[in-house]
Amino acid sequence: SSPGNSTAFTAVLIIADVAGAGILSIAVPVAKLGWLAGGLLGTACFVLNLHVSMMLWRTFMCRPRVRSYGELAAAVFEGEPDWLQRWVPTAVYILQGSFMFSLLGLFVLITGKALGMMFYDISLCLPRWCSFACFLILPLAVGGERLGSWNPLIWMNSLLLWGTIFIPLIHMASRGVERTG
Repeated sequence: SSPGNSTAFTAVLIIADVAGAGILSIAVPVAKLGWLAGGLLGTACFVLNLHVSMMLWRTFMCRPRVRSYGELAAAVFEGEPDWLQRWVPTAVYILQGSFMFSLLGLFVLITGKALGMMFYDISLCLPRWCSFACFLILPLAVGGERLGSWNPLIWMNSLLLWGTIFIPLIHMASRGVERTG
């Protein structure tokens, strides 16, 4: 067997990372499309995300020495012209860094807002709640030295993600469209 994560675990990890913050905006499409079409859209996005995750994992398995998306892009474009071999990995590193910066900022903002809502009787401004959120998230970020090092946390994240999709959909379906609008 090869070292590293399994196919299923890698798929769950990527889905949890990509959909984690985005799931908070699913209420708008569900409200506009209705619970049935919104649920189908969410399921279609899940299947597409799962497919892309599996393709990434298979590509990585073909090149086991690769340790980053930039290295993977460089390996995939090996036979191409020199300018493309230089440009593509650089673009991948810039896009990945920008995405991670934005995603981490969104996580801090969401966590800060959630703390402010949970403790609504404590009067603090959002920047202070976000600073407190950073102190809460820091041990998780520092403790996870390699991708997938905290398996139970990732599985719990995935289950909570599905709960945030299906609990409101089941509730809306049981009450009827007229009573939830």
